[in-house]
Amino acid sequence: MIDTITMISSNPGAAAVRCRNEDRLIPLVKTSLLVMLSGTGAFGLVLGGTRDWTQALATLAKLPLVWVVTLAVSAPAFYAIAAVLGQPLRLRALSALTLVATARASLVLLALLPVLALVPDILSGSFVGSSRMHPDVYHKVTLLSAVIFAASGLAALGVLLRGFQRAPSTWPLLGLFTLTFFFVAGQTAWSLRPFVGRPAQHEVPLLRTPEGTFLEAVATGYDSARGRYDACQSEYGCE
Repeated sequence: MIDTITMISSNPGAAAVRCRNEDRLIPLVKTSLLVMLSGTGAFGLVLGGTRDWTQALATLAKLPLVWVVTLAVSAPAFYAIAAVLGQPLRLRALSALTLVATARASLVLLALLPVLALVPDILSGSFVGSSRMHPDVYHKVTLLSAVIFAASGLAALGVLLRGFQRAPSTWPLLGLFTLTFFFVAGQTAWSLRPFVGRPAQHEVPLLRTPEGTFLEAVATGYDSARGRYDACQSEYGCE
């Protein structure tokens, strides 16, 4: 397993070739799934822990679920996109390639966990979970987590890029993959929120009622992190 994890992290080309050739897929898929669940779970534990340990346990369960649902919905769409653009892979091979890419992204999340763990303490001047998070810190934490997820996505693209033939259709293919994954993952995460919880709320619900879309939330969170609030954000914004 250690050798497989090392290959996924440092030799994505070899991992992509194994997926494309359907070479020893079962151990590769099992390891990738374990890495994906572990990495996203650990990230969720730390992200929710910026508020308190109850929220940490809830986010520990919800973030891996976001990725599993996203992969289940996206894989058939990826298969259709690849076929239309002239780079067909068997669904088995493409599903494995997508899972390996997700595993590599999860390794990046694990590597950046200290950043997510320490930044809230530095901004608030207190230990994680020791007091209710200040709204300014809350918005910066949510924005930071989005940036970290974006960085992990770039690592995943490296695996996908090596999994397809070099052709004029490769970059449009990756672009459509990225947009599909972004929208599915974003909306899934938005449906399962909160992952931190609004500072104004003493008790954070397990799930929040639907309101708007995740794209609206990204714009709102960016403005809030810069200290710009509208009337809807008077209670420290929306997650």
